[in-house]
Amino acid sequence: MAISAFINQEDMHFADNRILLNFGLGFGQTAKCSIQEQMSAPTGQLPWYNTLYSLQIFGNDRSEQILDISEVIQSQLKEIMLDFPTLEQNMFNDTRPVMRSSILYIDYYILIEINNASSRLGPFRALSGGLNRSLLDEDASAFSQKRHETAQAILTTRTIMPNIVMKECEVYPLHFALRQGFGNRNLTITSNGKTLNVPLDNVHGSFDEFYALNVERIRKMFFDSHNIFPTQMDFHTNERNLCSLTIVEDNSPKPLVLIFKNTFGAYEKQALNPKFSIENKFEKNIHQTLNIKSHEFVKESSRAIRSDVMTASLMINSTEELIFALDILHSDDVWLEYQGKKQAVLVSAETVVRGNDFKPFAITLTIEPRITDPFAPIDLLSQQSRIFDLTFDDTFE
Repeated sequence: MAISAFINQEDMHFADNRILLNFGLGFGQTAKCSIQEQMSAPTGQLPWYNTLYSLQIFGNDRSEQILDISEVIQSQLKEIMLDFPTLEQNMFNDTRPVMRSSILYIDYYILIEINNASSRLGPFRALSGGLNRSLLDEDASAFSQKRHETAQAILTTRTIMPNIVMKECEVYPLHFALRQGFGNRNLTITSNGKTLNVPLDNVHGSFDEFYALNVERIRKMFFDSHNIFPTQMDFHTNERNLCSLTIVEDNSPKPLVLIFKNTFGAYEKQALNPKFSIENKFEKNIHQTLNIKSHEFVKESSRAIRSDVMTASLMINSTEELIFALDILHSDDVWLEYQGKKQAVLVSAETVVRGNDFKPFAITLTIEPRITDPFAPIDLLSQQSRIFDLTFDDTFE
């Protein structure tokens, strides 16, 4: 007896979008559904599968069963994900100009067992991130645009144009995907008439191959080889153009930068207006206790919990910049970078109002640490310890 089953996604999809498993199950029947990963086996032996999660489903009066497994896949993905500091450290310890991408994903299979019949679906690859609902309604492929030969291939929400423009303080590894290939691949980088050729690691498999451009390392290679420190570079492989990158000067001596995980699951940087203010908020748990000696109730409190709320602004000069800013507000992993220090934060904004005729405007952002603290700040946003460290902005520095 064959089991007819399918999911509503492509073989490669995002974990944060609904992953619906469809299969038939008669009334009174019981099905066992398992999420599995394929394990490597010695040469000449069949691969074996490790079950990550399983559940039983009982047939009802509907012959078609629809099961949303997206939360299961998300939880499995989170278990293997590195935290951001470790992820970043791994990236910057890698001295190669092009790295295997640190975008994290999980490859999985689905095994359905009903009575004595079974069916295994897959392999599937679920990536950290999600696709806009309007695109899902159009049945758009998550990577159809990025795969197009004339499109910009970088997994960024900064722009869809071929030329990516960023400030010096926003330079960060650029992630991209290429269709899985079986030939030798090379990345060619040109700047000021000079060229670098970098071989790409080739991985045979069913899915796209993910890489990251180590921009800082590439610039150093140009300096070592050609005595130039490029601010404009073009990237292309054997089969397609990836993008052009323009790096503009940053005039701020102390840039205030947000690092966030974008829609595609890649991390990017956005510089804010370097002028900011910080408000200290204190919350005390006050309670009454009975004084044994005086037999009177007295007020006592635990140490006050302090939350430091930063207010900063971000200038929006185009629709693309607005989309990029909205992606920051959507992100579930944002870090504040200032004077070489990084801190996990929550970012929110006032209501963004704009007319149909776009005009530049500023968004006021509220930024606060994820962790509150009952102890005095010794060194948070300055390189020197100051008792009132968080009560001043840099207007007076």
